[in-house]
Amino acid sequence: SLRCQAFDTLLAAGKYKAAEDVLSIVTPPDGLRRARLRERQHRFEAAARLYERAGHPEDAVRNWRLAASWDDALESATDMNERTDLTWLRDVERLMARRPAGIQGRLTPAEKAKLAALVQPCIRSGTLQDED
Repeated sequence: SLRCQAFDTLLAAGKYKAAEDVLSIVTPPDGLRRARLRERQHRFEAAARLYERAGHPEDAVRNWRLAASWDDALESATDMNERTDLTWLRDVERLMARRPAGIQGRLTPAEKAKLAALVQPCIRSGTLQDED
């Protein structure tokens, strides 16, 4: 429809408020376009739920991951490598949640360095690095 084309043009131009206004009068409601809008607005959890309802699990998983919501991502993920990654991330989060209170003040410099060295192969400057 012309309204959907207008929405697509506005979304591509980064005019999210205008795109939302147009989308609000599209009938029947277009969940996939609404998901794309929420993703562009960095409202990743809302986007993930909408992608799930629209039958786009890969897009839902991407948005759950962008929201760092690993349990939710695991519910939709089908790729075994991705499931392995998500399980590891969830386990790290759970392990960190169980750290003893005040441990930061009791760790030796060598222990702090070892913990940092464990994380560095995965994360550098806030981005995941290739292992090879």
